[in-house]
Amino acid sequence: MEKVGLPKGLIRYDSQDGIDGKGQGLLRARTMIYPLILLVVGGLFLYILGGKYAFDAQMTRAPGNPFTRISSTEVRNTLRLRLVNRSGVDQVYIIKAIEPTSVNLEVLDPAGLELKAGETATVPIVVDFNARLTSQSGHVDAVLEISDQSGNTQMKTYRLLGPVR
Repeated sequence: MEKVGLPKGLIRYDSQDGIDGKGQGLLRARTMIYPLILLVVGGLFLYILGGKYAFDAQMTRAPGNPFTRISSTEVRNTLRLRLVNRSGVDQVYIIKAIEPTSVNLEVLDPAGLELKAGETATVPIVVDFNARLTSQSGHVDAVLEISDQSGNTQMKTYRLLGPVR
């Protein structure tokens, strides 16, 4: 610019505020909002990651009859429990019927409750109960507790089906 006799700075990359001589502030809206959004997304990611279960359990009804009469007063439901060990160590799972307390829960394949790290198994379960539990509506909601050796516990609600009187 000096060779052609013009002032310095006529050819440059700048904003209109820079050309007008106004200074650039570091605390602009964009420099405040983007880190804030990044912080919120990172916090949500850590919250979701921290709430991940060490194992996954899903109850499904076994194919076939929804229930079987064992005797005139006893009914049996056959269920399948799908377990996924999401932890990095081998685990042994314990299953208990919490509610109603009068049901008798039996695991048909106890070896399926011993899972290696990352392993998945489907365990057949039978639940025997008195037919009076379902005599009003044909079903009753029950709660199953599944726990592992590390102290992780999940409560699963399932529906016991039976005859209506």
